[in-house]
Amino acid sequence: MRSYISKHFDLDTIQTLFIDHWKEEIKEPGTISIDATCYESYIRYPTDVKLLNESLEFIYDKQIIPICASLKILRPSLAKYEALKKEVLSFSKRKKKSKKITKKLIFKLLMLVGHGLTSLKSIIKRNEMAAGRIDTGRIALIEKALEQQNFHYNNPKEPVKDRIISLAKPYVRPIVRGKENKPD
Repeated sequence: MRSYISKHFDLDTIQTLFIDHWKEEIKEPGTISIDATCYESYIRYPTDVKLLNESLEFIYDKQIIPICASLKILRPSLAKYEALKKEVLSFSKRKKKSKKITKKLIFKLLMLVGHGLTSLKSIIKRNEMAAGRIDTGRIALIEKALEQQNFHYNNPKEPVKDRIISLAKPYVRPIVRGKENKPD
């Protein structure tokens, strides 16, 4: 049903009709209000493990491995990355994720993301051709997220300012859920 509506629905015409009909009722015509419950967005439930794993996959699978393959240079060892990838998969399949196991996995991910960034920077320093192939915006975002995650790991009770919860949409911020008297 949704695919049929999306093919035959002309949003511009409908909006024009709504605006013409409700013109007297609209107090502020220059503002737009969107109900987030009806707004489709591709953001999964944010967790530290998912964010760090996404960062790790980007560094190794989309940066280090393709750059080393295209420049025909020796790539860093991927043994720890492959092992951690299996561990994250097994963790994500768990029904109950204890705090102890989650904290251990976050620590391993933090270390490997930091190591991956260091390896990527050393590849760029050694090969000037690699600098043109790197996604500097995403790498800067990962560095900021890594800094925030390290701070959060070491100070779990303190809030992180402008916390990144998604690499795809870094401008999205988490909201406080639960009771009204809960601190921000």
